[in-house]
Amino acid sequence: MRAFKLWLVALALLGVAALASLGVGLYLYFSPEHAVRRALEFERGLAGLARKEVELANGVRYVYLEGGKGEPLMLLHGFGANKDNFVRVAKYLTPHYRVVIPDQIGFGESAKPPKGDYAPRAQAERLRALAKALGMPQLHLGGNSMGGHIALTYAACTRAR
Repeated sequence: MRAFKLWLVALALLGVAALASLGVGLYLYFSPEHAVRRALEFERGLAGLARKEVELANGVRYVYLEGGKGEPLMLLHGFGANKDNFVRVAKYLTPHYRVVIPDQIGFGESAKPPKGDYAPRAQAERLRALAKALGMPQLHLGGNSMGGHIALTYAACTRAR
């Protein structure tokens, strides 16, 4: 009799697990955008990042993630990516730095001027204006792919001043 009860409990637990799996599967199938958004919000929370927006004096709107304390560190994503490209790595940086991760102009949620100049120098100058608006006269830069090119251009333009 005891073995039969254990078997019934195991069967009930298996049924609950199957229903939960079915529920998750249906959620992912019918609402993948919502599921991805929730996953990104969770990862941002782990990193201590908050989504923010700022409009610069020239009317260009940046959307960015920010979190942490310490010296400012701006991370620049590559072509075709967005600010969430760095969320997983940011959780290791926010304990030591004030991390700012903008969507580059033309990408993600930031402004996309139809006739905008998207060359590295123009992007670097806009990022300099963003840094100034956020109270970061000096900062560390990191980037990958196109973001690395823009970071180098930013540094070269700073040195030339």
